[in-house]
Amino acid sequence: MNCISCNSENTQRLEVIYEGGTQHINTKSNTTGTSLLNPIGGFFGAKTTTKGTSMSSAAQKAAPPAKKSPKWSISMIIIGFFLLSRLYGSNCNRLTFNSRWWISRVYKL
Repeated sequence: MNCISCNSENTQRLEVIYEGGTQHINTKSNTTGTSLLNPIGGFFGAKTTTKGTSMSSAAQKAAPPAKKSPKWSISMIIIGFFLLSRLYGSNCNRLTFNSRWWISRVYKL
């Protein structure tokens, strides 16, 4: 595969750049020690876990676009449905009242 701009043979697919520059980190460590200054004294211990991802700058540039969360769309649909149901609900007097109120405000009646 050659570059269409400069005809170079030194090309790679974006998937290869992304996968080659991405490292998944998962480490666990245990620590033990003693307390000499504590009047109670004793031993102590701790366990730590580190998880994450390290990416090169080329891998960040070649990364696929982030997936959009459906939460925003779903919430807008629910709010829109609620507003429409309030506007066009079974109580027609409320709709008539709102229309009269808006007309009186617009035309200063």
